[in-house]
Amino acid sequence: MTKEKRPVTICHMLTSLNGKIDGEFMSHPDGQLARQHYNRIRNEFQCEAVVYGQVTMKGGYASGVRKVAESETPLSHPQDYLACTDTDHYIVSLDPQGTLCLPHGWIERKGRPAAHVIQVLSPQVSQQYCDQLRRNQVSYLILPQYECRTLLSRLAQSFGIERVLIAGGGITDNSFLQQGVLDELSLVVAPVVETCRSATTFETMNPQPDQPQGLQLKQAVALEGGAVWLRYQRKEK
Repeated sequence: MTKEKRPVTICHMLTSLNGKIDGEFMSHPDGQLARQHYNRIRNEFQCEAVVYGQVTMKGGYASGVRKVAESETPLSHPQDYLACTDTDHYIVSLDPQGTLCLPHGWIERKGRPAAHVIQVLSPQVSQQYCDQLRRNQVSYLILPQYECRTLLSRLAQSFGIERVLIAGGGITDNSFLQQGVLDELSLVVAPVVETCRSATTFETMNPQPDQPQGLQLKQAVALEGGAVWLRYQRKEK
């Protein structure tokens, strides 16, 4: 049997002591130092692509959320669109219904290289939205919602991506974990307790809990300021 061609996939998250991935703990002095460790380690992974869910994209990368007009029509030919780009860095945005406003085909954040945007859409997305993405030179892939294995294969085949970083939120992280395509889990744990009602590293949309997933500890490193870096890898069946 031929081994599937897909990128190495690493989930890398910053959490509080009680597993929160958002909240005021990040602005606490100990949380800020842990975040510096998180960013340094993120760069050391040298991943060409970072995958974000729709909520994460809306909060920090897209220019807003659009209103879907009743007059919009279904996509006539659900085919991928690969915009011309000369970068080897990518932001992969999971936005099945096509809700994010993306005026450019690239995103640049301080301290990080400019990254080309790849929207991941469902076949039910509208023709008008895809036309807008094409005009703005935003690449997009059409595939059933949260088919993580298929997505990774398409990223390898269409863009030559060999290493992918999964950076939340919890539903996105859990989708890759449950579908057995998460090769490594990297957690930087800040020495701060967060009590807000924010998400955790792994969340589910299913009415019933998902099957528990066991991981194998690869490394545990004490960091300056009391943070801990935990690395787990997938258990081979």
